[in-house]
Amino acid sequence: MADTEAPADEKAGKAKGGKKKLIIVAVVLLLVVGGAAKFLLFKPADGKPAAAPPPEKGVVVKMDPIYLNLAEGRFLKLGIAIQGSKTLTAEEKGEEALDAAIKIFSGKTVKELSDSKERDDLQEELVKAVQKGMGKEKVLDVYFTEFVMQ
Repeated sequence: MADTEAPADEKAGKAKGGKKKLIIVAVVLLLVVGGAAKFLLFKPADGKPAAAPPPEKGVVVKMDPIYLNLAEGRFLKLGIAIQGSKTLTAEEKGEEALDAAIKIFSGKTVKELSDSKERDDLQEELVKAVQKGMGKEKVLDVYFTEFVMQ
């Protein structure tokens, strides 16, 4: 009788050991499949880390127009507006933008400012200067609201 009980215990021990191995293999397999899925689904195509999303547009701060002296006794009436991100508040005045505009546009000729490519380059320079003064995270763009030469 004792001989018949020993094989039953042995079978139960093997069954428990087999279940443990099966659970361990299943967990390891699940981790490998999960890691591969994460790598394939969330990895950018070019291998570089994903870039941060662009800041959301916020308030537009319109500045009062200013008059600037151009070359040859001419002048420019320039109005600008700052396109801010969500971090820019309407109370921020943007004096940096006016100062930068004066430095960039003063002394230019009418011929230079009449060329749309030159004007676009100067506007881009203005955007960079305003971002430097107010913070790149706050300023997204600068628009001309008035641009009158005389």
